[in-house]
Amino acid sequence: MPPADEAVLVLNICGTIQPGELPPQLAGLRRYRISPADAAAAPDIMRHHDSLARCQENLRALFADIEANAKAIRRLHILPAVPLSAAVSLGRVHDRQVHPSLTIYDRTDGGYRPALEIK
Repeated sequence: MPPADEAVLVLNICGTIQPGELPPQLAGLRRYRISPADAAAAPDIMRHHDSLARCQENLRALFADIEANAKAIRRLHILPAVPLSAAVSLGRVHDRQVHPSLTIYDRTDGGYRPALEIK
């Protein structure tokens, strides 16, 4: 049985990560996903300030939802397909005093591997 205190966030903003691409140890965890609502994920998706603002709003809403409805989550594994501006927004909205620890994954030739831990 997967741990109840861990979850996965897939950020399909400038590219897409399919469920089958998740590392096996993450496949059974509760999963959240943020992706563009009115457009396909694409490298130039954040060309307007409004796009970045909506992304940041969605990240804030996700963390608020976790805080309100999934307090048991202590570690959030993040698989990002995001431009740098969205990655910075993730760091700006994350509050280590309130939100789960983050494990950020990097894509390699062999799949995804943990690259950064934020506690």
